[in-house]
Amino acid sequence: GLSDVLATLELSGEQPGSVTVLGLVPASLNMSLELSPLIQARLGGLVEAALGELGRLGYPPRVR
Repeated sequence: GLSDVLATLELSGEQPGSVTVLGLVPASLNMSLELSPLIQARLGGLVEAALGELGRLGYPPRVR
């Protein structure tokens, strides 16, 4: 997972200066092909947070 990648980067001397992790905690781990209502409701906020973080890092989003 992510911690393995970060550990490998550290061992090779190529670790990033900082890491930002964004995510959502599911209400249930039941298998489904659809988003739960809770995740649907919060997904837009997660996208906005990701776009804001990219802009803060100097990578403003572009409309394609």
